[in-house]
Amino acid sequence: MPNEVIDSLKNKSRGLKTSVNVPVPASPDDHLVTDLPLLDNSKLPIKHWAGLLPASGNGDKYLFYWLFAPEKDGKPADLFDPNIPLLVWLNGGPACSSMDGLWLENGPFRLTQDPSDEEKWTIELDEFSWHKAPAYTIYIDQPVGTGISFTTSKKYPKNDVEVNVDFYYFLKEFFKLHSDKFLDKTNTLNRPFYFSGESHAGHYIPSMMNYIRKQNESSDIKLPLSGAAIGNGWIDPPVQYSAHEIAYGKGIIGLSQKRALAVEEQSCQAALARGQYVVSTCFDLLDNILDQSYGKGSKYKVSQYDARRSELHGSPRTYPPGHKDVEAYLGGSGASSLAANFKQVLKAIHSYPSYEAGQEYEECTDPPYIAL
Repeated sequence: MPNEVIDSLKNKSRGLKTSVNVPVPASPDDHLVTDLPLLDNSKLPIKHWAGLLPASGNGDKYLFYWLFAPEKDGKPADLFDPNIPLLVWLNGGPACSSMDGLWLENGPFRLTQDPSDEEKWTIELDEFSWHKAPAYTIYIDQPVGTGISFTTSKKYPKNDVEVNVDFYYFLKEFFKLHSDKFLDKTNTLNRPFYFSGESHAGHYIPSMMNYIRKQNESSDIKLPLSGAAIGNGWIDPPVQYSAHEIAYGKGIIGLSQKRALAVEEQSCQAALARGQYVVSTCFDLLDNILDQSYGKGSKYKVSQYDARRSELHGSPRTYPPGHKDVEAYLGGSGASSLAANFKQVLKAIHSYPSYEAGQEYEECTDPPYIAL
């Protein structure tokens, strides 16, 4: 939902350059990740690829992806088994990185701090990672300006069509590069193809899939779609902005507050019906609940993501746990020892041009958010 970026509109970009050299991979091996800092390669039995691919033909837009091969019973699965699906994961925001999914939710990697030495970190593997389904899993930072993805022209998508055009261009480049695993001799996808995601991805995914379906009618690459899985999807703003019903059910607000918020919800819905989408009345529907959740004047508030958790008023968001560690590892933020080698990390995942272009990794960034 939009509130996940309201408190993190803090783009700290060094200023995007107008041009940067992004090496063109000649084969999938050029994007093979072989030496990731903090990862003991002997613990990971499968291959994984990461890098930047064009999202336009003008050399000004690049999306970052991280692809994991399937694993079965602790061993690499048959890479060419047509029954093993390809699963796309997208986080929402808009403009929140899909590295949340990879590092904090359903991906294989977890940054782990040594309890006896807070400066010592390792990458441990999650036993419930989705690639063990088995499935090919790909995590994509999009739209441009999100996470490690960047644009030198600052042409951030302003609507669904522009998002879809960039994303589809990237998809075709991805399937051309990894055709050995995903395309048959007729350039048709040779395995089930699923989309998955959460929050604003509930808006992205249906639109993207519909666009792909239409492009299949004329494109030289055919991408049959198999289905989608959406969690806590942002799909119906007039209904989803207000949280007064669930807040009342959980005992966070009283009956009078619930009634007052119901009136405010009607004002929000009226604004949305007029095509006004940046409206404080809508944002305040949740913020007012959070601000008073422990009583007016309290230094604590309920977490907007988990009503079982508390956060300090006026302090940086702490949920989801670990997102600051990922920012340090991929973007060099903070004083943590994790930040020391972030440039080596970007080189290992073939994405150093993002840094050279001025894109600094953050969980959520504001230029693409504001554009949408």
